[in-house]
Amino acid sequence: MLRDGQGRRIRIDDPRLDPLWEACARLKTPVFIHAADPRRSGSRRTASTSGGWN
Repeated sequence: MLRDGQGRRIRIDDPRLDPLWEACARLKTPVFIHAADPRRSGSRRTASTSGGWN
């Protein structure tokens, strides 16, 4: 999860990320995004929240 200087989450469609997406397109680099449940996305990662560490 990306956060700005104020601690707010940065969405994947935020214009500040446009240079990143443009570079990925130019380099033909695939981008894999893991979508998380928004209710749990702020929780700490533990063995129980990650399905075990494996």
